[in-house]
Amino acid sequence: MIENSVNYYCDASLQETDDEKWFYLLKMVLNDSDYVEFNVRKKDFNKIPEIDSISKHIIDTVKPKQKIYPRKKSISYQLNEDVISFILSKQYMDWKNYYLEDISFFKNDLEIFATITHENYIIMLLNADEYIDLNNKGYNFSYFLPTKYSVCRK
Repeated sequence: MIENSVNYYCDASLQETDDEKWFYLLKMVLNDSDYVEFNVRKKDFNKIPEIDSISKHIIDTVKPKQKIYPRKKSISYQLNEDVISFILSKQYMDWKNYYLEDISFFKNDLEIFATITHENYIIMLLNADEYIDLNNKGYNFSYFLPTKYSVCRK
């Protein structure tokens, strides 16, 4: 592997009790992202007070696009203090079947972190050093090639 190359890696091992690991990954990716995107699972998501409170930070509400796991509708938010607080207010399992789910982070319109909550997948774009470091910390990332997915927005 070329030293500076990056690949997608998937960890499907996080459990309900792994919130410390979840928050570590979030803090790692929050510092390196331009915006966050969620798949919309439930229609009336904007009637939930905590979601409504961040509505002023919406960048885009769109139909399926190129990402690792698109759904019928997704919504993007600027990353700022309010949105970051909202994200960090949820433990790992809170995102499963929530109004907004399958959280993804983007940098330069490239998806660098994705989740598929119903499958318990966390997918990250990592270089070799990050991959080794995370696995040495107890994660279980393995190579992931999103063959049937597009990973960059048009």
